[in-house]
Amino acid sequence: WIAATVRARPPGSVNIAVFSPMTNLALAVLLEPRLPDLVGQVVAMGGAVTASGNVSPYAEANFAHDAAAARLVVRAFSHDKLALA
Repeated sequence: WIAATVRARPPGSVNIAVFSPMTNLALAVLLEPRLPDLVGQVVAMGGAVTASGNVSPYAEANFAHDAAAARLVVRAFSHDKLALA
């Protein structure tokens, strides 16, 4: 659904908000490798960079529950298209 929706709209017109593990967004990137270029911005609740995580001192729950997906998404989207909160 994510890949199909983004493909059907003009580039940059779809923004994605992620409030859970990034499994579905990572799968969409695998299905549509151009997704990072087609999406306007991704805002995600996740990561523990400047504060302690809520699962461990270094892990936030949304990243910890599917670390492989989080890694794929963070690597796929440039820093100007991915905002972590």
